[in-house]
Amino acid sequence: MGKVTPEARALVDATWDALDEGTRAGGGMALRPGMILAGEPMVNQATSEGAVLDE
Repeated sequence: MGKVTPEARALVDATWDALDEGTRAGGGMALRPGMILAGEPMVNQATSEGAVLDE
């Protein structure tokens, strides 16, 4: 497995920042993969309204 360069890390971070900004602008909650809310892992199901929690 190769080493992640600072440039690659910066590109990934910038991409997530842009996605987070778009999510917040649409009224959603910005979450990155692996984040946990209220102690429970989140499983997202994409819908036409955005990402929602599976019940």
